[in-house]
Amino acid sequence: MFVIGAAFLARQSMTIAELGEPAWKAFIEKFSEREPFFKTKILAITHVPVDKFVALNEALIAEHFASDPQAYWRFGLTSAEWSLTKGQNKGVFKPGEYARFLSYVPAIFSSYYDFGKVTLHPTDRYTDIQIADVPIKHVYFEYSIMAYAVGGLKLLGATNLRYEAQKGFSRRDDVVLYRFWLPR
Repeated sequence: MFVIGAAFLARQSMTIAELGEPAWKAFIEKFSEREPFFKTKILAITHVPVDKFVALNEALIAEHFASDPQAYWRFGLTSAEWSLTKGQNKGVFKPGEYARFLSYVPAIFSSYYDFGKVTLHPTDRYTDIQIADVPIKHVYFEYSIMAYAVGGLKLLGATNLRYEAQKGFSRRDDVVLYRFWLPR
């Protein structure tokens, strides 16, 4: 099971933007001694084994973010901001298109990972997003995707956004389930 190289490149870009290129280069050089896979050039289409990608993120968080799992949440928020203001989704969603944006979240997940399943369960009062069938129940997959959803909704104008984690890898559950009450 693989993560597409674009996820690695996004992590690299975010780290360079936040910590500087020398910090990234020192980190990846040291980490690739432990995990030689990362000595090769990784392209957006490279298939990165999921266990190696998770190990890379864990090492990065341990070294530069004091092992704080909330860093994964920050990654998701940053991804949403980049996607909607500079990246592939700039201009795709109009302010207030909350349900339409959430319906895009499963496509984001499947564009980066060749495993797992993200489903939406909309009702007239709320929308549930569920992540299931992930081989490594790691908080990265929960926080980065759900924070992407939160960040995107806020960028589209959702104020006083309410959401709640019903289940999650962060709680040692087998699935992730978040409920979003969308502004009307």
